[in-house]
Amino acid sequence: MRSSFPFSPQGPADPTPHSPAGILAVGFERYGSEEELAKDAITHLYDVYVKINKDGESDESIHDRAREFFVKMEAGAFDSSTTRSAGTLRDWRLPEPPPCRR
Repeated sequence: MRSSFPFSPQGPADPTPHSPAGILAVGFERYGSEEELAKDAITHLYDVYVKINKDGESDESIHDRAREFFVKMEAGAFDSSTTRSAGTLRDWRLPEPPPCRR
């Protein structure tokens, strides 16, 4: 099983590491739903992350795309293929908690 964590004790596992954000962005392209994100964001993002990691066990292209996303994200060079996922994930916020009452 391949880990999405980019480093090992022996050094980088991949020449260009990727982050969990890259894996999640690729997963959101495949499994993401704006409606589900609005309903229950934490559960939906977790489900997307689990599904895409499962796919990545047998499909190396997922890790390649996550690395590409990571490089573009670091450089700030988003194109139309990355803008939707990056914008959706960047703009998503947890709702404000209710004020504390004493």
